[in-house]
Amino acid sequence: MAAQETTLLSQVVARAMAACRAVDPQARPVSMTEDGEGLTHLRVRAGDAHSVNGLQSALQRVLPLSQSRVTESWVDGTLEASVTVLTKSQERYAARFAVAKRRFVAYWLLASWVCVLIGVGEWYWGLRAVAETKDEL
Repeated sequence: MAAQETTLLSQVVARAMAACRAVDPQARPVSMTEDGEGLTHLRVRAGDAHSVNGLQSALQRVLPLSQSRVTESWVDGTLEASVTVLTKSQERYAARFAVAKRRFVAYWLLASWVCVLIGVGEWYWGLRAVAETKDEL
Protein backbone atom coordinates (compact mmCIF):
# COMPACT_ATOMS: atom_id res chain seq x y z
CA MET A 1 0.00 0.00 0.00
CA ALA A 2 2.85 2.41 0.81
CA ALA A 3 4.38 1.83 -2.62
CA GLN A 4 1.06 2.69 -4.25
CA GLU A 5 0.71 5.92 -2.22
CA THR A 6 4.30 6.90 -3.05
CA THR A 7 3.57 6.32 -6.72
CA LEU A 8 0.41 8.42 -6.48
CA LEU A 9 2.33 11.15 -4.67
CA SER A 10 5.10 11.09 -7.26
CA GLN A 11 2.47 11.44 -10.00
CA VAL A 12 0.96 14.46 -8.24
CA VAL A 13 4.39 16.06 -7.87
CA ALA A 14 5.20 15.28 -11.52
CA ARG A 15 1.98 17.01 -12.59
CA ALA A 16 2.80 20.02 -10.42
CA MET A 17 6.31 20.27 -11.85
CA ALA A 18 4.98 19.91 -15.42
CA ALA A 19 2.59 22.81 -14.79
CA CYS A 20 5.43 24.90 -13.35
CA ARG A 21 7.72 24.11 -16.26
CA ALA A 22 4.97 25.09 -18.70
CA VAL A 23 5.11 28.57 -17.14
CA ASP A 24 8.86 28.61 -16.44
CA PRO A 25 11.15 26.07 -18.16
CA GLN A 26 13.90 26.81 -15.63
CA ALA A 27 11.72 26.02 -12.60
CA ARG A 28 13.24 23.40 -10.36
CA PRO A 29 12.11 21.67 -7.19
CA VAL A 30 13.94 22.82 -4.07
CA SER A 31 12.55 20.38 -1.55
CA MET A 32 9.78 17.87 -1.03
CA THR A 33 9.08 16.90 2.55
CA GLU A 34 6.34 14.99 4.32
CA ASP A 35 5.23 15.78 7.84
CA GLY A 36 3.73 13.54 10.50
CA GLU A 37 0.15 14.19 9.38
CA GLY A 38 0.82 12.90 5.88
CA LEU A 39 0.93 16.32 4.22
CA THR A 40 3.53 16.75 1.51
CA HIS A 41 5.19 20.13 1.10
CA LEU A 42 6.70 20.88 -2.31
CA ARG A 43 8.85 23.99 -2.85
CA VAL A 44 9.66 25.19 -6.36
CA ARG A 45 12.17 27.89 -7.24
CA ALA A 46 11.55 30.04 -10.30
CA GLY A 47 14.13 30.85 -12.93
CA ASP A 48 15.66 34.29 -13.27
CA ALA A 49 13.30 35.63 -15.93
CA HIS A 50 9.94 34.47 -14.54
CA SER A 51 7.73 35.45 -11.67
CA VAL A 52 7.05 33.31 -8.63
CA ASN A 53 3.40 34.38 -8.73
CA GLY A 54 3.09 32.68 -12.11
CA LEU A 55 4.36 29.47 -10.54
CA GLN A 56 1.94 29.87 -7.66
CA SER A 57 -1.02 30.30 -9.99
CA ALA A 58 0.12 27.28 -12.04
CA LEU A 59 0.25 25.21 -8.86
CA GLN A 60 -3.21 26.41 -7.85
CA ARG A 61 -4.60 25.39 -11.26
CA VAL A 62 -3.15 21.89 -11.00
CA LEU A 63 -3.95 21.38 -7.31
CA PRO A 64 -7.02 23.56 -6.63
CA LEU A 65 -7.76 22.13 -3.18
CA SER A 66 -4.19 22.45 -1.93
CA GLN A 67 -2.68 25.46 -0.24
CA SER A 68 0.01 27.37 -2.09
CA ARG A 69 2.02 30.42 -1.09
CA VAL A 70 5.14 32.36 -1.93
CA THR A 71 7.98 32.27 0.60
CA GLU A 72 11.45 33.75 0.76
CA SER A 73 14.38 31.42 1.23
CA TRP A 74 16.47 32.56 4.18
CA VAL A 75 19.54 30.85 2.80
CA ASP A 76 20.02 32.89 -0.36
CA GLY A 77 17.10 35.33 -0.38
CA THR A 78 15.34 33.89 -3.44
CA LEU A 79 11.58 33.59 -3.66
CA GLU A 80 9.98 30.18 -3.87
CA ALA A 81 6.47 28.93 -4.50
CA SER A 82 5.41 26.25 -2.08
CA VAL A 83 2.39 23.98 -2.20
CA THR A 84 0.97 21.71 0.47
CA VAL A 85 -0.42 18.54 -1.07
CA LEU A 86 -3.28 17.24 1.05
CA THR A 87 -3.84 13.62 1.92
CA LYS A 88 -6.60 11.73 0.17
CA SER A 89 -9.04 12.05 3.08
CA GLN A 90 -8.29 15.76 3.59
CA GLU A 91 -8.75 16.42 -0.12
CA ARG A 92 -12.07 14.55 -0.09
CA TYR A 93 -13.21 16.61 2.91
CA ALA A 94 -12.17 19.88 1.24
CA ALA A 95 -13.98 18.93 -1.98
CA ARG A 96 -17.16 17.97 -0.11
CA PHE A 97 -17.03 21.24 1.83
CA ALA A 98 -16.64 23.27 -1.38
CA VAL A 99 -19.58 21.50 -3.03
CA ALA A 100 -21.75 21.82 0.08
CA LYS A 101 -20.99 25.53 0.28
CA ARG A 102 -22.09 26.01 -3.32
CA ARG A 103 -25.23 23.93 -2.81
CA PHE A 104 -26.14 25.91 0.29
CA VAL A 105 -26.07 29.15 -1.70
CA ALA A 106 -27.93 27.52 -4.59
CA TYR A 107 -30.68 26.28 -2.26
CA TRP A 108 -31.14 29.75 -0.77
CA LEU A 109 -31.34 31.28 -4.24
CA LEU A 110 -33.89 28.68 -5.31
CA ALA A 111 -35.97 29.27 -2.18
CA SER A 112 -35.92 33.05 -2.72
CA TRP A 113 -37.06 32.70 -6.34
CA VAL A 114 -39.87 30.37 -5.26
CA CYS A 115 -40.98 32.97 -2.69
CA VAL A 116 -40.89 35.72 -5.33
CA LEU A 117 -42.97 33.63 -7.73
CA ILE A 118 -45.48 32.78 -5.02
CA GLY A 119 -45.73 36.47 -4.11
CA VAL A 120 -46.30 37.49 -7.74
CA GLY A 121 -48.94 34.76 -8.08
CA GLU A 122 -50.74 35.91 -4.94
CA TRP A 123 -50.66 39.51 -6.14
CA TYR A 124 -52.06 38.53 -9.57
CA TRP A 125 -54.86 36.40 -8.11
CA GLY A 126 -55.69 39.18 -5.64
CA LEU A 127 -56.02 41.72 -8.46
CA ARG A 128 -58.09 39.28 -10.50
CA ALA A 129 -60.42 38.62 -7.56
CA VAL A 130 -60.92 42.37 -7.08
CA ALA A 131 -61.65 42.84 -10.81
CA GLU A 132 -64.19 40.00 -10.85
CA THR A 133 -66.21 41.22 -7.88
CA LYS A 134 -69.09 43.48 -8.85
CA ASP A 135 -70.24 46.30 -6.71
CA GLU A 136 -73.98 46.09 -6.16
CA LEU A 137 -74.41 49.72 -5.15
